[in-house]
Amino acid sequence: MGQRVVALVVSDGTEFDERIRGVAEERIGPWAKPKEIRYVAAIPRTTNGKIQRNALGKSPLGRSIADLR
Repeated sequence: MGQRVVALVVSDGTEFDERIRGVAEERIGPWAKPKEIRYVAAIPRTTNGKIQRNALGKSPLGRSIADLR
């Protein structure tokens, strides 16, 4: 099964699609350019400050993002 890079970006509503793709490609490599960018108001966290991956929703593969490790 292939893999797909998806970026979750905390934003105030401003979209930076091309800039995010460019920075990822420049700093990490062309394979890291996100195919999909999802904008969220905030990253859900536990009371201990850890990211609640299961609260982030479904991946493009239909599985919980928490399962994609």
